[in-house]
Amino acid sequence: RQLMRHSMGLALGCQMIARIGQFDPDEAFVAGLLADIGKIAIDKCIDGKISLMMQLGIKAGMTFEDVERTVLGHTHSEIGAHMAENWNLPQEIVEGIKWHHDPTSAGEAWLRHVIHLADVLAMMTGFGIGGDGLQYKLCEDSLEICRLSAEDFDGLIEQFVGAVLHGESLFDGM
Repeated sequence: RQLMRHSMGLALGCQMIARIGQFDPDEAFVAGLLADIGKIAIDKCIDGKISLMMQLGIKAGMTFEDVERTVLGHTHSEIGAHMAENWNLPQEIVEGIKWHHDPTSAGEAWLRHVIHLADVLAMMTGFGIGGDGLQYKLCEDSLEICRLSAEDFDGLIEQFVGAVLHGESLFDGM
């Protein structure tokens, strides 16, 4: 449920940020929805013990990606990108999934920066936050690429929360 909530928040946040940056909001929505698909694959492969990995990270002061790399040898971003590539999704989405936690390490394609900022918004507001949410750092370059000032980004918080709560209300009772 938390992952679904976070994924919906990412999708809506990506759509909002893409509109501001004058990027494709539909592509951004899909990429945000799939950004953490690797977490589902990991959870299935390790028989639902992802929460134990989160607890390990909290105790050790590690990010969830550091725990993934230590325990599994790969991160959910890498696994999700591999899945997206096998599904023949556009390369932009594959790379957005792969690099959303480190958007500047492999170029400046807009989508990874949009996903990164939406992820920060979701974590700041507690939508599906894991144990490492407070260790996740905002990439300043992402603000510039998405045509946002720090003040604009802060101003998105209320709009973002309203959009996610409205989206959740559509799924209540399902």
